[in-house]
Amino acid sequence: MRTPAYLSPASAPSRADIDTSRGPLLLEFGTAWCGHCRAAAPAVQAALAGHPGLRHVQVEDGPGRALGRSYGVTLWPTLVFLHDGQERARLVRPRDAAPIAQALLAIADPPDTLHALLAAPLARQPDATAITEVDPDIGAERAISRRQLDDLVARAADWLQDQGVVAGDTVALWLVNRLDWLVLHLALARLGAAVMAVNTRYRGAEVAHLLAQSAPRLLVLQQHFRKIDFAALLQDVPPASAASVQQVVVVDAGAHGAPGARPLPATLLGKPTLRFDLHSLPTGRRLPAPADAATPEARAILFTTSGTTSGPKLVVHTQRSVSLHVRHVAQAMGYTADGVRLLAALPFAGTFGHVSMLAALAAGTPVVVVHTFDAADAARLLVQHQITHCFGSDEMFEALLAHAPDAHAVPAYPLLRLCGFAAFRAGAAAVAAACIQRGMPLTGLYGSSEVHALFAMQGLNRPLAERLEGGGTPVNPDAEVRVRDADTGALLPVGAAGLLEFRAPGNFIGYLHNPAA
Repeated sequence: MRTPAYLSPASAPSRADIDTSRGPLLLEFGTAWCGHCRAAAPAVQAALAGHPGLRHVQVEDGPGRALGRSYGVTLWPTLVFLHDGQERARLVRPRDAAPIAQALLAIADPPDTLHALLAAPLARQPDATAITEVDPDIGAERAISRRQLDDLVARAADWLQDQGVVAGDTVALWLVNRLDWLVLHLALARLGAAVMAVNTRYRGAEVAHLLAQSAPRLLVLQQHFRKIDFAALLQDVPPASAASVQQVVVVDAGAHGAPGARPLPATLLGKPTLRFDLHSLPTGRRLPAPADAATPEARAILFTTSGTTSGPKLVVHTQRSVSLHVRHVAQAMGYTADGVRLLAALPFAGTFGHVSMLAALAAGTPVVVVHTFDAADAARLLVQHQITHCFGSDEMFEALLAHAPDAHAVPAYPLLRLCGFAAFRAGAAAVAAACIQRGMPLTGLYGSSEVHALFAMQGLNRPLAERLEGGGTPVNPDAEVRVRDADTGALLPVGAAGLLEFRAPGNFIGYLHNPAA
């Protein structure tokens, strides 16, 4: 066992040195003779092996040592994880490499995989609530912590590997906003596999097109949701469109043999069916994924965009493009402030719902998830869960205003801080103005599947007429926007009308199987 080499007070950096340091830094307090320090050393070294070049400073501590006192160190070893001089996480007397590795991900510069993206809030407060899933049909709510979410994701990754999913694969998710959707998305990302996000409003022809284009290994669906019979809709999908599908996975049938389990057809789409149940995932395994599986360049998610002739094109986003964008969204939308809570009522299968939800999780903001938007339920949840942020269409906010607890109170929902809206109907500006008059903080946004939703936002301090327009300032300061004349191809000055062109680190990498589009 290697004996830790701690710097003496004369050789150790000062607090000022650390406060002004740049990039990731692991600061370890202890002594060479400390048994706990020697016991922790192998775990520390094992975790650091995945971060070559990360600065690790070991400082000898003791009574009256200024640096240790400035960090409130009382037990050895104490590991302080910093980035740009700011503490991101802390561990005391760790004995296992896993929590150290998790905390190191929180200071990696920058997080450019989905797993690394969520590591910082997990390391800071593992037992804080991450998600509250609301099922209004049965009046049930389920809250899970960041630690529990991370555990479910790891176990789901094991399950997916059992089904043969490997890096580079695609899995189609045809689900409403269930916890299963999020867990499977994050689990696939750990394996370097991607999600084909299928809108629950799609019917047989659209689903057939997406399956044929994305060639998923698995199709994951629920049998029923309210009036939608997903299994019946598959009857309109030609078998040739689903040639790549190995199994159809059903999430709402329950575990085999469990109380309340629903019968499952032997086949759907002519493929064998399989149950997926969050409560019965494998435990205690953690199958190792290939070391390079969750790379920044790995595909993370495929979204649909408007089609021209035969069907929608598929927009490809990588783990890097998603991670970079949602980090900027979290800052621009104020997710990092105290007391923030998001109501996630937009479909995860679209970029609007996906980005707003994932950015909240990356910032450590608790998310209240509803399977689908219902105005009365959403109005109740805004009050009950002290929601500060929500995103939606002009129609959704009009319905929320109509269901406000007090028909005349201003503000209609006192705790709301930001309501980002997109206009989908004629007269949307008048609807938004009415909401703003009742104290709802609506502001316009800009986004697309290609550049992500929430690409730009109008500031709440802008004049009313501007707040009601889609557009605003890009959330990423490195983003560039220009306008080009559609006829001549010439670039146009600011304020001129023409074709918008975007360049930003979070942009998509192309259309799947359609490089010329």
